[in-house]
Amino acid sequence: METVREDIIQEYTRWGSLDVLENANRYPGPTGFFAYVMEEALKEHLSLIPTEGREAHFSGDIYIHKLPYSLYIPYCTGHSTARLLEKGLKTPTIISRPAKHFDTYVDHIANYLITMQHYFSGAQALSSVEWYAGPFIRKEGLDRRKIRQNIQRLVYNLNYPSRVGMQCLSEDTVILTPYGWRRYDEVNVGDVIYTFNVETKSIEPRVVRHVHVSHYSGKMYNLRNRTQDQLISPRHRVVRKVFNSDRYTLTPIEEVLKFKSPIPVPTPAITKLENDGIEMNEEWIKLLAWILSEGSIEKRSKGTSRVTIVQSPESHPEEYREILELLSKLGLGYTIRDDPGWGNAKAIRLNAESSKIVVEKLRIKGKKPPLWLYQLNREQAKVFIETYVKGDGYTEKGENRVRITTTDEEMKDAIVAVAVLAGYNVSVSVRTPNPPSKKAQYIVTLTATGHEYIQEIKEVEYSGIIWSVNTENETVIAMRKGSVFITGNTPFTNFTVTLDAPKEMLEGDHAVYDGKKLEPLGEYEREAKEFFIALTEVLREGDAIGQPFTFPIPTLMVTAKMLWDDPEVFEAVFTTAAKRGSFYWLNTNVVDPDASYAMCCRIAIDKTEMAFAFGVSEKSVEEEAIEKLERQRFGGLWAMPDVTGSVNVTTVNLPRLALKANGDDDKFWEEYERVLQVVRDTTDWFRERYVRLITNYRQMYQMIHLYLEEFPSSHFNTIGILGLPEAAAIYLNEPGLWTEGTRKDWLKAAELMKEMVEFATARAREWMKESWTPWNVEEVPGESAAAKLAIRDLREFPWLKDYLSDVDNPIYSTSIAPYYGSLELGDRIRIEEKVQRSFTGGVMMHIFLGEEPDPEALAKLTKRLMKTDLVYWSYTPAVTVCNDCNHSTTGLHTHCQRCGSENVEIWSRIIGYYRPLKNWNPFRKKEFWTRRHYTS
Repeated sequence: METVREDIIQEYTRWGSLDVLENANRYPGPTGFFAYVMEEALKEHLSLIPTEGREAHFSGDIYIHKLPYSLYIPYCTGHSTARLLEKGLKTPTIISRPAKHFDTYVDHIANYLITMQHYFSGAQALSSVEWYAGPFIRKEGLDRRKIRQNIQRLVYNLNYPSRVGMQCLSEDTVILTPYGWRRYDEVNVGDVIYTFNVETKSIEPRVVRHVHVSHYSGKMYNLRNRTQDQLISPRHRVVRKVFNSDRYTLTPIEEVLKFKSPIPVPTPAITKLENDGIEMNEEWIKLLAWILSEGSIEKRSKGTSRVTIVQSPESHPEEYREILELLSKLGLGYTIRDDPGWGNAKAIRLNAESSKIVVEKLRIKGKKPPLWLYQLNREQAKVFIETYVKGDGYTEKGENRVRITTTDEEMKDAIVAVAVLAGYNVSVSVRTPNPPSKKAQYIVTLTATGHEYIQEIKEVEYSGIIWSVNTENETVIAMRKGSVFITGNTPFTNFTVTLDAPKEMLEGDHAVYDGKKLEPLGEYEREAKEFFIALTEVLREGDAIGQPFTFPIPTLMVTAKMLWDDPEVFEAVFTTAAKRGSFYWLNTNVVDPDASYAMCCRIAIDKTEMAFAFGVSEKSVEEEAIEKLERQRFGGLWAMPDVTGSVNVTTVNLPRLALKANGDDDKFWEEYERVLQVVRDTTDWFRERYVRLITNYRQMYQMIHLYLEEFPSSHFNTIGILGLPEAAAIYLNEPGLWTEGTRKDWLKAAELMKEMVEFATARAREWMKESWTPWNVEEVPGESAAAKLAIRDLREFPWLKDYLSDVDNPIYSTSIAPYYGSLELGDRIRIEEKVQRSFTGGVMMHIFLGEEPDPEALAKLTKRLMKTDLVYWSYTPAVTVCNDCNHSTTGLHTHCQRCGSENVEIWSRIIGYYRPLKNWNPFRKKEFWTRRHYTS
C-alpha cells in the first residue's frame, strides 16, 4: 500500500488533477482518497503492460478492462455442463464424485460457477442445463413441486454467493477498512477493505468490486462460542482451518453443519499483514497512545489546543519516565504540575507551540482516534497497542491475555482495529453501568490464540437487511456484538436455455449420469420442460419480498419450437418476461444455434493443420474456417457457448478518435488504424502472459487445466467498441443528432456506425489469417468505463459537452442507438439491426419498459423481432419495491402503488443485470433517468 503522506492528502483534496478524477465512482472523502492512494500503488503493477498499451490506456485512447485483476486472470468463459458431470466437481480443497441425484446436480452447478469465478474476472456461463438435468429428474421420479424446490435452491445459491456480493452478513455486522469499521450503508464500489488471503494467511487491503444490500426474511445461521457470535446467510462460506493441516478453506455453511467436531476458524493472531503502514516514526505513535489513554486535549481560544498527559511517578515510575523521555526525543516543551484530581499523579502539560505541533502531526481532533490508526503496519500497530496498555490496560498474571477498558465507543472500535492489525485475537464485552446514568464500559480482550472453535451453530429466523461485498480474496474481517471474525464474501453467472433449438446438439450430445454417458439429450424433453417451467416460476416470483433475482440470466433461443408450440411453456416465458424481464433473447434466425452450442460440432483449432490447409486450398476455405470460428462467439453479449469466451477485452474509445480528428475524416480512420494496432499488441501480450502463468503455475490455475484444457486456443482476443452514437454525432458534426434528428439522420448515422464496426472486424479477420489467434469485435457493457472515458475526454475536449446528453453527468453510450435518444421503438430497432450483425462478438439492445406489458403483446413483439437482423435483446421492465410495506410492482413508480409511500427502490438493468439503483455508481444512477422507457 502507498505510504500516506500529507502532501498526497493535500493533492487529493484539491480535487482537480487527472489522477484524482480517474475513477468515475470516486467521491471526495476518506474512501475516495484511499482508493486514489491504492491506485497510485497499483501503477507499479501496471508497469508490466507494454509501454504503448499502458500509455494508451491512461490517455483514454483505449480501455483495458478489469485491471488490475486482468494482469493475472482472464476475462470470461462458457463452460461445458457435460464435462462437469463426467468429471465431478474437483476443487483445490475438496473433490466430489459425479452427480447421481438432482439435488447434487443443482449444487454442483452452483458451486462450480462460484469456484470458477476465482479464475476469471468476468462472466461465467453454462448452456443446456435444463436438458442435462433430465436423467436426474427421471431416475428420481420427481414431480414439479420437488423440481421447483431444487430450482429455487439453485437460484438462491447463485444469488447468495455471487460476485455481486450475496454471501451475506447480518445488518449489525460491520467490516474493517483502512478508514474504520464500516456498516452496510457506508461501503461503496471502489472502496478498499481489509481481507484475508487463505493461501498466504495475510491480511491484505483489496478494492470492493460489488456491493449487495437487500431485505431478507428467512433462516440465518448463528455461529457461537465464548468469544464468537457470527450471523450469516444460507450458502455463506465460512473460513475454516482444514482438519489436521495448516491450510484454510472457504466452506459453505451447509457443509460445515455436517461436521461432528467443533469447527476451527482463524483469528487475526495467525495472520501476517501486507500493509506498508504510514510514514510516521515509532515515537510519534507511542505519544498518540499515551495521549489517547492517559491524556487530554483542551480546546482554547482562537482555535488553539493544549495537550496534557497525566501519570504518577510514584505508582508508575517506569511509565512516567517513558513519557518524559519520549517528549524529550521529539523536542517537545512541557511543564509539570500536581494534578489534584489524581492523588500523587503529575500533569505533564505541553506548551502552546508543542501542543500545536502534536495536534497537526498526529492529526487529532479532541481526544478522538485519528483515522490513520486503521492504516498501520504490523510493527506500528504493536507499538501502539503495547503503549496504550501501559496507560489504560493490564496483562493478567499467569495468562497470555491483555485487557483494555474504555467508555468511548470510537476508541473501542479503533483499539479493536489496531489490535487486529497487530495480530491479536480480539473480543469485546460490555459491562453494564451501575447506576445506569454512568457510561457503559467496553472491555477489549487481546490474546495470541490463533484459532477459535465454533461449538454451536443454530438456525435462527431473521428479518432485516443482509449485505455483503465482493473482493479479490473473497473474504472480509468482520465484527458483530464485539466478536471479531474472518469470513467469506463473495461470483456473474448466466445460463443459455437452448430448449429444442439446436437439433444437432439434441441428437449428437449425450446426457450424463454418475459420470457416464446415456441417451442423446433429446430423449429428455419432458424433464427439460419441467426444469424450465420451474425456473421461470422461481424467477417470476422473485425473492421473499418480490425483489428480482440478479442471477442467473437465462438466454432464450427464439426459434425453439417448444417456446411457441407448447402453451404451458409459452405462458411461463412471456408472463415472466412481462413481470420481471429475466431473460435475454438470442435471435437464432441470425445466429446458428448448432454452430455455437452443439459440442459434437465444436471446431478443434490446430494451427499446423490450418496452416497446411491454407497453403494448399483456395481462399474460400480460409474464409469459411474463419466464419466458423467467429460463429462460436457471435451473438449474445453473455450467451457464451461451451468452452469459449474472451481472453481479454481491450476497448477502443471511438468518440475520442472523432474528437481528435475534429472534422478531418482521413485523420479519423488513420487514428483508428493506429489505435487498433495498439489494441492488437496489448491484447496479444495479455494472451501470451496468461499462457505463461497457466503453464508455469499449474497449481494456481489447476481448475482451468482440468475443465478448460483448450484454453486459450478456444478463447478470443476481443476488441471492444464503446461510444458509437456519440462518435457518429461528432464525426457528422451533428450535436443534436439523437435528440433532434430525423429518421433519415439516424439511418445515415447507422450506416456510419456500421462502417466503424466493420473497420474493426476487417482488421480482426486479417489478424486471424496471420496468426490464427481467434479475434472478435464486441459491444462492451462499459459499466464504469463509459463514464471514466467521457470524463477524461471532456477535460481535454471541452466542446464534447455539445454531444453529451447531460454535461453534468458525462457518460458515453454502450449501445448502438443511445437510450437517451428521442427514438420510437420502431426506429430504435431499425438502427440496431443495421449494425448488430457487423459485430462478431457480443452485442445487446435493451428495451426499457415503464410498465408491465401484456404477455401476448410481448410475444407478438418477439415474433416481429425474430424477422429482423437483431441478434440479441432484452425486455427490461422497471420494478418498484416499497421499503415500508415490501410491496413489489412492475413499472417505474416514484411511490408505492399499495401504501403510497415514497420510500421506494427502483430495480432495473444497470448494463445487463438487475440491481437496485442505490447500488449503481453515481454516473449510471443519473444516466438511468435519461433512458427512454416505452409504454403501451
